Amino acid sequence: MMIPQEYGSWFDSLRFHEVSIGYAGLQLYAPSELDNGQIGYSRSLEGESFCDGEPGAWKAEWIVIGHDTLLADPLILDSANPGLPVMTSAHGEGYWNPKVIATSLAAFSISLEIVHRLSAGREDPDLLEQNPLSAEEREEALQAIQGNNNGEIDMEFWSLMLESGLA
Repeated sequence: MMIPQEYGSWFDSLRFHEVSIGYAGLQLYAPSELDNGQIGYSRSLEGESFCDGEPGAWKAEWIVIGHDTLLADPLILDSANPGLPVMTSAHGEGYWNPKVIATSLAAFSISLEIVHRLSAGREDPDLLEQNPLSAEEREEALQAIQGNNNGEIDMEFWSLMLESGLA
């Protein structure tokens, strides 16, 4: 696995490596955790590759950089694309069909910062119930995320992450 050099400095530049809002959340892997993070995706525990080139199979250039904490779906860095977009795909369906959730690591950072800001005082379901997101807060956040990614991403991921806490 070839980890893009940019990943380490990107990870180190983040103020946080996990964000939670209500039941939803994201956990990112440190560079030292990336190798183990590939187990079950690009390879088996024994090291057997799952990248066989078949339609719907995992691609060798995809690197799991984290997961969502509710469904455990992987956060995937597309290392073949010079822009280093971040994607996600539902696991357990027998095939991979990733959707782009950030056009680059830089855009992903900004999206994470937006969600992190909104998550303050809403980190778990009880706190979120006491302090729900307003429809305006949610819509402003989604517009900022979409605009930051030039409208070129699948907004369903971010929309679902922010939907459970609406007032």
